[in-house]
Amino acid sequence: MVVATANDPSRLDPAILRRPGRFDRVVAFPLPSLALRTDYLRRLSRGEMDEETIVRAARESDKLTFAQLREAYILTGQRAFWAGTKFKSST
Repeated sequence: MVVATANDPSRLDPAILRRPGRFDRVVAFPLPSLALRTDYLRRLSRGEMDEETIVRAARESDKLTFAQLREAYILTGQRAFWAGTKFKSST
């Protein structure tokens, strides 16, 4: 079994997508809603982020996929670690 992913399938060569036997099933995952992003960040942070920060981050990430949101979370955590701080709201 081969699993392939692409954030933007329109950027792939159509010959790859339409060639018989290449991709038998194509599943599109829409961008997550505000409620889903909020819940995802809440679960991802496991109590490390306060609710105000979670809601603000969710609002400001309306064009991100779950994968991009997770990567942003990881990078933010790394920067906080290197700075010797915790997640903080920027307000």
